[in-house]
Amino acid sequence: MTEKPLRIVMVRHGESQWNHGKLFCGWYNCPLTKTGENEARQAGKALKEKGIEVDAAFSSLLLRANQTCDLILEELGVKEDVEVKRSWRLNERHYGDLTGQNKVVAVAKYGADQVKLWRRSYDVAPPPISQSNPYYTQIQQNKVFVDVPKEEFPTSESLKMTTDRSWPAIKSGKTVLLAAHGNLLRGLIKNIDNVSEEDIINLNLPTGIPFIYEFDKDMKPTKSLEFISDEKIVKTGLEKVKDQTTKTYVR
Repeated sequence: MTEKPLRIVMVRHGESQWNHGKLFCGWYNCPLTKTGENEARQAGKALKEKGIEVDAAFSSLLLRANQTCDLILEELGVKEDVEVKRSWRLNERHYGDLTGQNKVVAVAKYGADQVKLWRRSYDVAPPPISQSNPYYTQIQQNKVFVDVPKEEFPTSESLKMTTDRSWPAIKSGKTVLLAAHGNLLRGLIKNIDNVSEEDIINLNLPTGIPFIYEFDKDMKPTKSLEFISDEKIVKTGLEKVKDQTTKTYVR
């Protein structure tokens, strides 16, 4: 009997309220918009149409990823059967003192090159979040983070720092759903596909569109970044992400 390949279905959470407002979100715990909920449901429907069955699910401690995960499992008809393992190590990167700032305004304030470096580079972190930041207390005292070790609670993170703390323990021979965040998934893709630090800057991921990785027994990818969606939908989703710091996206 041929052993099933390890398959990871990755999906960036659907549009959140702060995605819609073009705000740096990070560890701020905002929910999905109605559009984001619809994106998550559509992701579940797309997986169901492809006959993809999920054995286990992983998500972060953040609401937008949890909602996305639950809605996908609901569409697959397995919400009551699949255990979701949630970990702070799968949280979005901490955006430091950029948290809550509008991305377009940040470009005007700091310059496009600096903001791109903070957003997209591998090893450059934004300035640490200060106590004067309006969201400092909400993040530091959020009860969902009660089990995060104090010495590991970040005040700002680069993509490298986020990736180093993120890889979950996944059993072989399973199809795993990983509902998480754009930067966290970018970091995993960099490591899995050996993407260079220069090229990872230009990697964008659309919200709410699942993509698949498959691995051999040595955890080498045999299938990489295969989107489960119509090519036009993927292209539109990518353009939406690219426009975050340049203009208002019109639906």
